[in-house]
Amino acid sequence: MRTGKTPDEIWKEYQRGISYNAGINLYETVKKNENFFIGKQWEGVNAPDLAKPVINVLRRVVNYFISMIVADDIGIAFTPFIATEQRRKNAGIWSREVEKVIELAAIKEKSREVIRNAAVDGDGILYFYFDPTVESGQKLSGGIGCEVLENTAVFFGNPHMNDLQKQPYIIIASRENVHAIRAEAIANGMSKGEAMQIRPDSEYESCCISSTDDSRELTTMLIRFWRENGKIHAMKTTRDKVVCAKWDTNYHRYPMAIMRWEKVKCSYHGMAAITGLIPNQISINQLFA
Repeated sequence: MRTGKTPDEIWKEYQRGISYNAGINLYETVKKNENFFIGKQWEGVNAPDLAKPVINVLRRVVNYFISMIVADDIGIAFTPFIATEQRRKNAGIWSREVEKVIELAAIKEKSREVIRNAAVDGDGILYFYFDPTVESGQKLSGGIGCEVLENTAVFFGNPHMNDLQKQPYIIIASRENVHAIRAEAIANGMSKGEAMQIRPDSEYESCCISSTDDSRELTTMLIRFWRENGKIHAMKTTRDKVVCAKWDTNYHRYPMAIMRWEKVKCSYHGMAAITGLIPNQISINQLFA
């Protein structure tokens, strides 16, 4: 596979991802589901003389699902296959280090948000990365960071395959402050004059479901991950500039995890728990109205 991608080629891959999501009506589904979950359940109804009560059973259902799943705490413990005194000590050290990562990265709290996103939007996604700002208690700082991603901002190279680790590439899109992107590009070796050519844009559709995006200060940044020679490589770009050139992450697997509420055949997106319940919610509200 050719891996020398230009910003324009990556942007075209990103646009293909948007087209696929639009084709399966993902953006409208997520917007509608989010509105019903938070209680905006009479959007678009033109009936000024009609009372519009909201008996929000969907939120109670989702909160019940979440509480049942997270009732048991998560943890990890290492046990050596061949038990020796030194190996038992090492396993204890590894267990404590993983527990520290779970605590410092707030993975338990974020896993609750992942479950919520899966139930409401169809997919919950965690993204892991190295965060140089984490205090390690040693001379050098840095540690594992964790972020919850929206399913409208993650694009699989093969959208008809739901196995994350078999993807030819994965793109993460985000809306970033243009000044922060310019500063990052300069820190990565770009000249100040070239960095100033990075301009704000209005490509907000894939990253958020609100049309109130103020594009005067925001730019779409793409992080593309792909597998090369058994390792995961990455690259950061805007529409026409390389913010961070290709680098070897030294990972053997994509640094993400995805939870789908219900798997959908031949699609990397799942089906949300509340999608099929919205007609019931509408009927309840109409009955009380």
